[in-house]
Amino acid sequence: MDIDIEQGETVAIGTLRQHLAECIARVKAGTELTITSHGEEVARLVPPPHQRARTMPFGAMLGRIKVAHDFDDLPADIIDDMENGL
Repeated sequence: MDIDIEQGETVAIGTLRQHLAECIARVKAGTELTITSHGEEVARLVPPPHQRARTMPFGAMLGRIKVAHDFDDLPADIIDDMENGL
């Protein structure tokens, strides 16, 4: 059964019970639902926050990463390949 829910829609708890799978699918797609019981707001269903790459403060890895002493030194043949193609 299809129910009409729009962004920020209020849904009675009875309707939620009858259409739980559809409500969850809509929340997953980005709709925020306010759940009411006898006209009183009792809960909200909101989509999960988007997964973001965790950012680290500058210097957080200090002392944990070792860089080889010859890191910046590339052999001439590799430099030639990079500049002139393989």
